[in-house]
Amino acid sequence: MYCSRSDRMICKEDGWDPPPPQCMAVSSPQCQVKSCGNPGDISHGKYLTPDGIVFGATATAQCDKGYTLVGERTRNCRDDDWDGRDPVCKEVKCEPHTLIGASAVSCSDNGTFSPPPRCSIPDTKLIPVLVNVSSSVPPTEQTAPKSMD
Repeated sequence: MYCSRSDRMICKEDGWDPPPPQCMAVSSPQCQVKSCGNPGDISHGKYLTPDGIVFGATATAQCDKGYTLVGERTRNCRDDDWDGRDPVCKEVKCEPHTLIGASAVSCSDNGTFSPPPRCSIPDTKLIPVLVNVSSSVPPTEQTAPKSMD
């Protein structure tokens, strides 16, 4: 508090001259936490900000399902703003597969299986595929011949 006062006051018809002292609040410097604001928008993703969006906080980028992050995963709230750049969420694309053969195998009347199908990825080797097996013949102790690949 600060009091304004004079060493001398005179009583006049309309009151004191100068007026009596008054106490006034003195403002002291206040520290305020700086906000960096929204760290940005990510198409097909978002930022997680568990520490808030104030100085010293970290924002972590997370992509939606089916998308993968390209760029830095984290940004930090600094003096001027968020550091770094917004990353990008790119769609995950699978190469096309080609099925070679029937999509299911079955046991024939003589107890043998038809050849299993294979899956081909362009410019790569053939890979085995899991398929559904059905049979119209009751199980016996005889087993189907194994393919040697």
